[in-house]
Formats: sequence, C-alpha cells, structure tokens
Amino acid sequence: MKDFELKYRNLDKFEDEMKAMSPEVEKALDEIFSEKSSEASWIQPTMKSNKDLVEAAKLAIEDIKEKGEVTVVIVDGELKKLLEFFYMAADTDKEIYFLGDNLSTLEYGNAVKAMETKDFNVIAISSGNESTELVCAFTLARKELLNKSDLDKAQENVYVIAPKGSSYFMKEAAENKYVRLHYQEGIKSPEWLMTPAVLFPLGIMGYDIKDFVEAYESMVTNLIWDADGSTLAGLSKLLKMQGNGERYAHFSETEFAPLIEYIKYRTNDRYLAKPEESTMILDLSVEEPNRDVMTPPFPGCHPEGLIKFMAEDSRKEYLEKCSDKKLPVVEIRIKDFKAKSLGQLIYFLEMSIALENRLI
Repeated sequence: MKDFELKYRNLDKFEDEMKAMSPEVEKALDEIFSEKSSEASWIQPTMKSNKDLVEAAKLAIEDIKEKGEVTVVIVDGELKKLLEFFYMAADTDKEIYFLGDNLSTLEYGNAVKAMETKDFNVIAISSGNESTELVCAFTLARKELLNKSDLDKAQENVYVIAPKGSSYFMKEAAENKYVRLHYQEGIKSPEWLMTPAVLFPLGIMGYDIKDFVEAYESMVTNLIWDADGSTLAGLSKLLKMQGNGERYAHFSETEFAPLIEYIKYRTNDRYLAKPEESTMILDLSVEEPNRDVMTPPFPGCHPEGLIKFMAEDSRKEYLEKCSDKKLPVVEIRIKDFKAKSLGQLIYFLEMSIALENRLI
C-alpha cells in the first residue's frame, strides 16, 4: 500500500448537500494554498528547498545522541501531545520523559528517578511565554543535572528551543551558555512542524528528519486534494449545520491515543470520547504496527494467532456496524509508524483542520 490512504463510507445520503457545498470547499482550498493566506507560514515552506533546515537539525541531533541515556523534554500544551504521539509511535529504546503541562507528582517522580540514576539531557521548548509549570519542570531538571555533573558538562547537556525575544528559557540559555536553537517569535501550531521544536525531538526518537520533511511536502502537493481530500472538512461543516457536529475517533493501536488528544486541542475539543453520541466516525489504523504478539489458541482467536489480525477483524466488524447505522466514516490508514507515513498523516490532519476552520 501507499504510506497514506483515505477512504469514506456511508456518504450516500449527503451526496446532494456535499455537491452543493463543493464551490465553497474548493474556494477554501484555494485560499489555504495562497501565498497571502494565514496558512502560508507553514504550507508555503514545504514548496521550497528545506535542505538547510534538515542539515541543521541533523547536526544538533548528532551532538546530543551520545550524551545521555535519558532525555527530559520540557514542553506543554498541544505540542506536548504531538511529541508524545510521535514518541509512542517510534520504534525506539530511547528513554524520554515529558514534563511541563502539569504538576503531577507521579510524572515528576518517575522522571526524577531516571535523572538520579542515569545520565540525561534536558530539552526545553517554549513558544516564548512560559507557564509556572514549564518553569518548574525546567528548574527541577536543571537542578538534578547540576547535582550529578560539573557546571561545564551541565551546560552542554541543556538544549533550549525558543524564540530569540523575551523567552525566559532563552534568557537562561544565554546566561548559562546552554545550546540554543531558535525559531521565530509568535509561532503556533502547526507552524512548529517545520522548526527544531518538532524536528529535533523527532531525530532523537530515531526518525529520519529528511523523510519527515519530504512527507510534509508530498502531502501538500498530493493529488488527493484534487479528488476527495477536502471531503472531511466539507462533511464536518455539513454535520455542524445540521446541529450534529460531534465526532468519535476509533482506533485499535494505543499509539494513536495522544494524537486524538492533539486533535482535540486543535479543534477546540470537537472530538468526543463517547461513540454513542457521535454522528461521524474518524477511523485511524496502521497496516504494519511496530510490534505484534502471538497468542495460544483460544475460542475466537485468529487462525494465525497474531493480535494484529484480531485487531483488524475487530475494526472491520466495527465499521460494518457503522454502515448498518448509516454513520459516515472517514478511514485514514497508514502503512507503518515511520517518518513518511506519520509526516503525511499529521500534515493531512492539519490541512483538514485549516479547511474546516475556514468553513465552520
């Protein structure tokens, strides 16, 4: 299969309404590709060479790779959820802890235990406006680093990714000679997809940064947008107009769970946890998960004894039930949890959200 596939089910009853709405959807699609659009800051860069960006990210990644067994990433909000998704999807032994958007003693306790017993690095990511939670996480991680390293080594093991302006993190980095990676002031989702704020952590997780950026580019220029790529946004508007805007995300692989949290951030929580309240299903699946488990024979098991086949059978059964109920379904299937598939997936979702925001 391709790295990314998109299918729809049960749209027959919406055919006339969707057809009537197509000029509005096409106009919105044209607008997001315009060089003067509000989306230009993250869509237009994919249409130019990003060789320098990729090479700079690779150099920074090579610098950090051999410095510690553990990485503590200080980050908050939707970016934290996005990076947690990529980490869960990564087939990596790298130990990474994410702190910065809460004051959970459990999360802090696990991270501190790792910092006390192993060599570690700190990556602090900020949009320039650090919360108390972010500063708390940064201060604690830095203290743990200084407890076990001399000042010079500690300085080399702290990486700050933030705007050059008024960021507290960047001021601390300048005063303490931490490694600094800049991006422009006022950046927000999804603009950071093409910055060190995302590319640097992805490289540490073991992803091929070049493949990620090329996947972004291939989705922006994909012929899917001339066919039915914009149907998701149009369907969302139609359901919203009918007073039925709730959607439920269905998946078997746990790796998708933080991605749904990220989407909820990006769509102002328009995705529900309760399928019975939904009027549209977003189905996420992967053909080749990172791992699989063989089971002994039991009633109802798959003949080949693999859980991934059981999960796929269960998915098909669920989608058939949706068809019986005439529920519209958007099926997004990726080949694997590697850079090319994930890059296309996240860019498709971001472009769909941008279209939806223009329509709703």
